[in-house]
Amino acid sequence: MEDAAPAHPPPGASLQDARAARGIHVGRECCVEYFKGAIPVRRVVRWYRTSEECPRAAFVFVTVQGRSICANPKEAMVKKAVKYLRSIMRSHDPSIQES
Repeated sequence: MEDAAPAHPPPGASLQDARAARGIHVGRECCVEYFKGAIPVRRVVRWYRTSEECPRAAFVFVTVQGRSICANPKEAMVKKAVKYLRSIMRSHDPSIQES
């Protein structure tokens, strides 16, 4: 009996290479779905917006473990997380970066 593939990707691991998603090279990944939980802002070491070439706008938060979390930039919780992370950047914390 063959092992069945999981029906859904693990939470937060919903990135897809943009070349595969769009058939062109844009240099970044695209999010295929959004993370539905709370953004662990104290574990985030950097974040960035997905390319405008992606079919779905998103922020990608990268944690200290290297986990990428796709988030909907229109959600209040995500806006609050970005605002918090930017305030940390202003206080010159070099471990937090916005790409």
